[in-house]
Amino acid sequence: MKTSTREQTGVNSCLTAALVYSARGWGVIPLHTISGGSCSCHNSNCNKPGKHPRTEHGQKDASTDLETIQGWWKRWPDANVGIVTGALSRLVVLDVDPRHGGDVSLRDLEAQSGNLPSTVTSRTGGGGDHILFVHPGGQVKNRVSFLAGLDVRGDGGYIVAPPSLHASGQRYEWAVAPDSLPLSQIPEWLLELMRDPPPKSPEVDRHSSDNGRLYSHVAEAVVPEGARNATLTSLAGVLRRAGLGEDLLRPVLLVVNEERCEPPLAEDEVRAIAKSIARYPPDFPLDIGIVGSSRYVPSSDTTNNGLTSIVGSEVEYKFNAKALRDEALSTGLSTLPYLPLLGEDGYLVDGWSHLIAGYPKVGKTQFLVELCMSWATKRVLYITEEPRQLWEYRLSQFEEWESGTILCGMGLPQAQLLREMKDGDENVVVIDTLRLLGLKDENDNSALAAQLMPVIATCRMGG
Repeated sequence: MKTSTREQTGVNSCLTAALVYSARGWGVIPLHTISGGSCSCHNSNCNKPGKHPRTEHGQKDASTDLETIQGWWKRWPDANVGIVTGALSRLVVLDVDPRHGGDVSLRDLEAQSGNLPSTVTSRTGGGGDHILFVHPGGQVKNRVSFLAGLDVRGDGGYIVAPPSLHASGQRYEWAVAPDSLPLSQIPEWLLELMRDPPPKSPEVDRHSSDNGRLYSHVAEAVVPEGARNATLTSLAGVLRRAGLGEDLLRPVLLVVNEERCEPPLAEDEVRAIAKSIARYPPDFPLDIGIVGSSRYVPSSDTTNNGLTSIVGSEVEYKFNAKALRDEALSTGLSTLPYLPLLGEDGYLVDGWSHLIAGYPKVGKTQFLVELCMSWATKRVLYITEEPRQLWEYRLSQFEEWESGTILCGMGLPQAQLLREMKDGDENVVVIDTLRLLGLKDENDNSALAAQLMPVIATCRMGG
């Protein structure tokens, strides 16, 4: 994997783009943008940075009226632009997210049913694709992960459109621009899948209890307006009875809210659910495993229809001491594996977590980058609070780093950072600095331990 930062297409005017889109009959809405590395909504825990509407009623405020659109951008001149999908704009969009296997799912579909026709396509700032089609009439619902990594944006949905700014620092851009090719009709085989997805794997329905039905519902279906609070509250209750505390309920509910609720509840409401349910005493245990407030629910299932699970303990966490010793001796694993530190073993244990501390501006980041580059056999995810531009300069000063991926994480919620860590194929994760975890005081040992627990558990799950 090469370290790469795709060039920006230039700071094009989102207002100009919005007016062009409206002239095509596409309803547009102003969205929050990325400012100083975080969302312009100024919510430090925003889970959709640069992607959610600025207007009071969200996509319901969509308009093609010039004066309305110009008024929005006069009020919010740096706003990202969204295009509302569905019958209003006569658009249906296939959202392909390769981070969740969407590219593989699409490749498999095309191998079975034939290639998609050429049509208007945008490249998202996160490396995915929005493939635009003509709305076929009738109802085409939004569907999240109707196949792994594939979403439908139809009636009641919207997409972030070029040249909006992504949290990664990259801009959305047209791979096939609207003025270069007419929109294609949706192939019948794809429309059938969009409207009637295949039955889900029985693996996600492995519980026969009411809890299992709840998990299946959350994993398989969009949770509509009117059922969101009750569904999240029920899910929180099940997880609380299993022993999860507020610190773990909160990120789980935030992810489910983002991935399954249409439209998502306000974050404050989700946080209030976690806080309220956490006041009840837990049972011990349910059929999902024995957990405490600082442990994740054991789960090796990552196929929940694209709903990436950020919860789970290490797959095995209870061992017979003699059997474990015998296994170590028989396999020759009776010594700890080390990563070299300046050519010396004995300091960094492979598979453990390590904290590097030092005074500000003494070169910790420079040291870490050189250290990571020296581990040629390791794939590194380097989560940084620094901006993309600084990394462009820094990387230009080194030899090519084949196995590094840089994630600009400033402003990203912890739940999203955990997803990135769990979904990637990297086997070394660097978090520079711990402020990215939302710590108010890095010298508070108890707060530090609480914040690091889910990070360490996620890394161990990934191997």
